[in-house]
Amino acid sequence: MPIKINQETRQFIENVPLPVYEGDSYTVISHGSIIDNIKQNLATNNLEVIKETYTPAQNGNIVTGILEIGNESDRELSFNIAFLNSYNKAKRFVIAGGSQVRVCQNGHILGISELGGYKRTHTGSADVDAQEYIKIICSNAETEFKKLIAQKEKMKTIDISKKDIQHLISELYFEENLIKDTQMSILKKELDNPSFDYGTPENNLWTAYNHITFGLKSTHPKDYIETHQKVNKYFSEQFNLFNNRDIQSIVETQYEIEPVFSLGESILV
Repeated sequence: MPIKINQETRQFIENVPLPVYEGDSYTVISHGSIIDNIKQNLATNNLEVIKETYTPAQNGNIVTGILEIGNESDRELSFNIAFLNSYNKAKRFVIAGGSQVRVCQNGHILGISELGGYKRTHTGSADVDAQEYIKIICSNAETEFKKLIAQKEKMKTIDISKKDIQHLISELYFEENLIKDTQMSILKKELDNPSFDYGTPENNLWTAYNHITFGLKSTHPKDYIETHQKVNKYFSEQFNLFNNRDIQSIVETQYEIEPVFSLGESILV
């Protein structure tokens, strides 16, 4: 059976006891401080959080948070800031930009190397570094969202056969290990009888991408951000969606913005 994903309130997340590791170099980054920093930095950039979703695991010692930003620049996508944090040394702190498809709430999270994101182990000055990472991500939020929109529009221009869609899913399952057994059955149902209309034909890449991310909704909180990033990266590389003059042209002409600031892989680990 698919993993049951339970969401909790911010109060629940903030009330999770902070860990104490005596004689250890572990640096605590509290869930509450991450949320406060994201909201404060978004407000500084005249952006407002309109929805908060928190998905805990292991009694809240691992949390994935998604903060949706009020933005009406695209009818199909809502933009968000996503983070992962842990108190039990299981996962590094991660902060990244992403979006959700409004009609179905499918995730669409960008990889660390495509548009920017950070991950950091809980050691040394991790708490201070996390604040700086959040500041940078929030400062570039609108630019990154426009890149996401451009990527979506690029996908809509690409037709793909049912056989090729099946090949994509097979590679993500067998080679990349990003789709789990229980999610395969969900994907099969979506291909045969889609739950949503994504505004593009069934033989379109954007439709295929959404079928796959629909199946990924049951991904464990500790793996949610990384899995979506890797799926996005897979599509980007297979179909040349980034590092592509077409995408940059769409962004520059349609949205009139400066080239996106990429944080690359220069991440403390």
